[in-house]
Amino acid sequence: MRKLLTVIGITFLMLAGCSNGDFEKEIDAGKTALTNKEYKNALSSFERALDEKKDDSDAIVLAEQTKIMMEAVKLKEETKIEESIQSFEKVENMKDGNTTLIKQAKEERTALLAILEQKKKYSEQLTKSEELINKKNYAEAKETLNKLVSETKNNKNLEEYNKKAVGLVTKISEEEKTTKSETAAKAQKTDAGTNQKVATEKTQKTEAEKNQKVATESNKKVEADKTQKVATENNKKVEADKTQKVATENNKKVETGKTQDTFTFEKAKAYIKNEYKEDYDYTLEHTPVENGKKYYQIRVRTTYKIEGAAGPGFTGVFKVFEDGTIIEMH
Repeated sequence: MRKLLTVIGITFLMLAGCSNGDFEKEIDAGKTALTNKEYKNALSSFERALDEKKDDSDAIVLAEQTKIMMEAVKLKEETKIEESIQSFEKVENMKDGNTTLIKQAKEERTALLAILEQKKKYSEQLTKSEELINKKNYAEAKETLNKLVSETKNNKNLEEYNKKAVGLVTKISEEEKTTKSETAAKAQKTDAGTNQKVATEKTQKTEAEKNQKVATESNKKVEADKTQKVATENNKKVEADKTQKVATENNKKVETGKTQDTFTFEKAKAYIKNEYKEDYDYTLEHTPVENGKKYYQIRVRTTYKIEGAAGPGFTGVFKVFEDGTIIEMH
């Protein structure tokens, strides 16, 4: 009987020794797997250890901490940044947790926080770029967006910002193309209007010259008749008439000179600006008198370059009279 009890005791101790050996082996294997970030293998080892000792507190903590770590990694892969950060924090804060897992979780969480900062920065850059596009400031917007596209390329966590930036770059290209077409059409319309105006003014000038010629010839005829009539009158009356005529003409000349003096170069420029609705560089060529009317001959040059035109800008020469009449010479 005593021998039987001895055999049973020895057998029990042998079995207990084997069980303890398997437990420690699985725990060590699991910790090695954690070091290599093989979390699935580590969990399997810890669960086998719990099969040997289901109530071991260390094994329970290791298994639970590893499960949370696996969940955090999965959320990270799904680009669920905020949820992943929360899970990594749980790994770090687990009571009596494995130091290897705590260190790895902290590193992962720090990296994700940096990504959140990047997202904030790129979100602000996208907002700023949209504002610049609305203001037609395409050059600055494209510079910011191209840099953003380059920095976020092939980064799964920043993929949405990359797509938005690419979309805005495309939008800028389309708007620039539309603006260019509208500018070309406007320039073409302006040229057509200018040509029409020049043709009209030329016709008006021709008609005015014809009328002037008729008036001059009529005046000459009248003068000839008057001269004939005056020749029959006595010299005293002729002299008196001449004196009166000279005095009248002198008065008119004085009045005309006064009126012309009030007609300045600045006023002539204002007439041009009001007529053509443009800002020019003005050069006064000379101030002659035509048919008793003073006018300014002014050369103008546009202050901007017309797209497609040769040279720095459009040049024209105008005659500007006191009454606001503008005749384009070139």
